[in-house]
Amino acid sequence: MTTRLVSFVEKHSINRLVVDSKMMLRYFYDDEEDAFLQFVSALKRVDATSLLISEMTDPTSYSDEHYLAYGVIFLHNYLDGESMRRGIQTLKMRGTNIDSDIREIEFTGRGLTVRPGRKVEA
Repeated sequence: MTTRLVSFVEKHSINRLVVDSKMMLRYFYDDEEDAFLQFVSALKRVDATSLLISEMTDPTSYSDEHYLAYGVIFLHNYLDGESMRRGIQTLKMRGTNIDSDIREIEFTGRGLTVRPGRKVEA
């Protein structure tokens, strides 16, 4: 599957690739950790921005792909009083100074809006 996907991306000059979700992708590799890590490494070699979406309920539980990735961004969704709040947090972005605080986000008809002046206290 890795070879087919990389060939497809290169043949069609794809600029952005989204893999949703990592959990579903794991089924293709039958719990072969090395094959999955080779897949992630292959994505780094193509000339496309690749996003690998994963659900992570324990923010202290890092996986190998976090270390391989150029960037790691968390989307938070949590209860604040009686309402739900959403936030975004950049944990890692190689070669770039980052703000690792959780910032409030909102999904609108125009897409995702980050409220940089509104820090979220989780």
